[in-house]
Amino acid sequence: MRSSSSFLKLAGIGILVLILAVVGVLLLLRNRNSSTTSTPEATETTTESSSEQNNLNITSSPTILDQANAVSSQFQQFEQQAYEFASKWKKSASLCATSIKMTADLNPNNLTYSYIYCTPEDKSYYFNINFNTQGQFLRALVWQTDYLKPNLLKINRQYLKLNLTEALSLAEQNGGSAFRSSHPEGIITLNLYRADPKNYLYWFVQYEDTTSPDQLIKKIDAFSGKLVSE
Repeated sequence: MRSSSSFLKLAGIGILVLILAVVGVLLLLRNRNSSTTSTPEATETTTESSSEQNNLNITSSPTILDQANAVSSQFQQFEQQAYEFASKWKKSASLCATSIKMTADLNPNNLTYSYIYCTPEDKSYYFNINFNTQGQFLRALVWQTDYLKPNLLKINRQYLKLNLTEALSLAEQNGGSAFRSSHPEGIITLNLYRADPKNYLYWFVQYEDTTSPDQLIKKIDAFSGKLVSE
């Protein structure tokens, strides 16, 4: 009888140990599953925060419009240098057009300034000189028929009341900003020259997509600052 009682006690202890072991395993599996489930959520949250931070950095990057005074000052500085070169070509050379190119993000470091000079002495060529923001330049004589339009007229400074950043700002408010949003890889060109009607001085702000024929052009009176319908 004593032997049977001992056996039952040992069996009971074995069963209890087995139950505790099973419970332990179940708890371990439950904890591991909980940890695995929470990891993607934590990773997703981190990723979203990183993405939001990147968007914030892009949005907060300074644009040409944010640095309008510096851009206008740079434009004038390069124009003075351009005239020195043009006057060596022809002493009678006069500024007859300017062209400023930029990327769709309006990065002030991605500007190219072009100055086009004409003279009554030469009806075939323009003197063209381009500057990047570092001051590096490239100059050349170009056929009048190959650039903007032939027979450009001298720019009369008294009719130039709207500078390039003011013209760009007006174009942005009238469809330009929306165009850039839908064409982030595009380019923008601001051309200033005298044109019809009556050979008035105009800014032509042209938005172009580099992957499609899409474009938008805004014609602005450089004297009155009014948007001209074409």
